[in-house]
Amino acid sequence: MEQNSSGGNPEHPDKQRKLSREEQWDARFEDLAQYKKAHGHCRVPRTVPILGRWVKKQREQHKMKKDGHSTSLTDERLNRLNQLGFVWDFPKMDDWETRFEQLIEYKAKHGDTLVPKKYPTNPSLGRVSLTTTF
Repeated sequence: MEQNSSGGNPEHPDKQRKLSREEQWDARFEDLAQYKKAHGHCRVPRTVPILGRWVKKQREQHKMKKDGHSTSLTDERLNRLNQLGFVWDFPKMDDWETRFEQLIEYKAKHGDTLVPKKYPTNPSLGRVSLTTTF
């Protein structure tokens, strides 16, 4: 079987050479652009493999940059993310994801998502279920 100049298999581009950090970042950015196209936003939950961790890392890098530390988040990358509509400060996301995971557990146990307003096992889940559309 023929190999290309980088030593990889030309018939299987994903099996070629290891991507540089820049190429890896660009690939995740493209994944994020596809996610936004499919979901209408860039608020990727942690539960989405690879992309969720990458988004979290971009937020961490942004915070470090704002605090004056050296980071891999260049001005060019920052601008690209901003143009895409990246949400930098999303403090309620962790709370929402936690409640959503709890709701999934509730449904597995009870067969529905009709959490009582005064649910003794998790009172905050009952309150959020009444006010949140999932």
